[in-house]
Amino acid sequence: GPKAGGPHYLKRLSRPSVGHACAPVETSVELPGPTGERNTLSLVPRGRLLCLGGDTPEIVQAQVARVRATGNEPVQILSGSIEEALSDLSLNGVVADGDIRQIAIGLLARRDGPILPLLSHTDEVERFLLERVVTVDTTAAGGNASLLAQV
Repeated sequence: GPKAGGPHYLKRLSRPSVGHACAPVETSVELPGPTGERNTLSLVPRGRLLCLGGDTPEIVQAQVARVRATGNEPVQILSGSIEEALSDLSLNGVVADGDIRQIAIGLLARRDGPILPLLSHTDEVERFLLERVVTVDTTAAGGNASLLAQV
């Protein structure tokens, strides 16, 4: 169920498979739960993701394509430095590959504000999405009221 991390939790603890295609992802799933409870898992875009590129210009294109394909908004640095771009508190993550990834790790570690995920264009598609679980106590929402009395 959702309290154990959901069906995509284990993938987040493993290494990504190289070259994983951007496959469609189920966006809403009913999860099993205890009697009197309904759990719905939804996958939603993270939001604004800073695309830093990699060792080739094609990697930037691949990053932007992955970000857009998952419903997120790609952000690229048009002027200024990476440090300036990372100071934007409206960012929801960073996509970096190759040598720039090591630079991004150091900068993200020193960055003020919320902790941002560091993604790669080869990551599993679920990494570009957030898991949201809504739990409804159906006994309190007009379900079987006798369940409330059970101890």
